[in-house]
Amino acid sequence: MPTPRQPEPQISEAHVDREIQRRLNAPNSGARAFRNHCGGSWHGKGTRITPQNLTEQRAMLRPGDVVVRGGRFLVSGLEPGSADRIGWVSEVVTPELVGTVVARFLSVEVKRPRNGREEALQRNWADRVNRAGGRAGFARSADEAAEIAWGNH
Repeated sequence: MPTPRQPEPQISEAHVDREIQRRLNAPNSGARAFRNHCGGSWHGKGTRITPQNLTEQRAMLRPGDVVVRGGRFLVSGLEPGSADRIGWVSEVVTPELVGTVVARFLSVEVKRPRNGREEALQRNWADRVNRAGGRAGFARSADEAAEIAWGNH
C-alpha cells in the first residue's frame, strides 16, 4: 500500500532574503545589496491609548489604538514595483577603461521558492534596469541571486 506523500516544507520569502543577503554581501564578493522597503505609513506625534487615558481622548477608541496628531503620510522605497534588494556589482570594464572597476546597479526581487508570484510592476522594473545596463531579476534562492549578480544574466 503506498505511503501518503508528505507535503514539502514551506520556505518563507524572509528566509530566502536572509540567504541572499549573506551571499551577496559576503566579504570580497564585489557586491553590496541593501533592503529596499517600499510602502508608506503615517508619522506625527503618537499617543498610545491605554485604559487609563481612554476617557481623556473623547473618541471611539480602544486600548492598543494609536492616535497620530498632526500626521503626514510618508512614502518610502524607490517606486512601486522596485526590487526587495538593490545595490551594485563591481566589474572591470574593457577595452576603453581597462583595469577600471565600475559599479553596476543591482536589483534582486526576492520570492518564495514555491508560489512566489512575479507582479507586472516588478517585471517592468527589472526589464527597465536590465535595458539600462544594470543587473535585475527574481531570486528564489541565494544561487539565483548570485546568477543575477555575477552570471550571464
